[in-house]
Amino acid sequence: AMVSNRFPEQAPMGVMQLFGGDGSPYSNKVLAVLRYRRLPHLWIGFNSREGSDAPNPPGPPLLPKMVFPDGHVMNDSTFLIQELERRYPNSRTVVPPNPAMAFLCALFEDYCDEWMTKAMFHYRWTYDIETAGFGIGVGAGAGGLGFAGQIEAVQELGKQFAKRQVARLHDVVG
Repeated sequence: AMVSNRFPEQAPMGVMQLFGGDGSPYSNKVLAVLRYRRLPHLWIGFNSREGSDAPNPPGPPLLPKMVFPDGHVMNDSTFLIQELERRYPNSRTVVPPNPAMAFLCALFEDYCDEWMTKAMFHYRWTYDIETAGFGIGVGAGAGGLGFAGQIEAVQELGKQFAKRQVARLHDVVG
């Protein structure tokens, strides 16, 4: 049974917990794979109460992160997808059986992870900065205020985030 929602609740036994962000392409990549493979999972916003209480894997904090039913915690979308393939071999796969095609898929995935994000970053933070920032503010729930928070708090969080991202634009895009 598919368990995928965006509301706080305990994950049923045997269900993976995916902690991510609505605006994160890496979070959405893993979410798409979980849905395509029809693997039971629970989506949890990284900045929610449940997200802040979740265990962290070693290394830098990256999105998305996943807690597997056995308690193992991982992050990094590429390695998460590889682990899903290893743990759930009888589910629909995203890796072609032909080794040459599997190599091309891995190469394309790596290229998109490293280079397409630059285009995404450029288009998100160059043309309509206010809307992009507002979307991040709404997705982040205005710093924990959720949708009950005032619109001004959402707008302010969006402005602060947008200011930070625009300042990084040259470093990320070049």
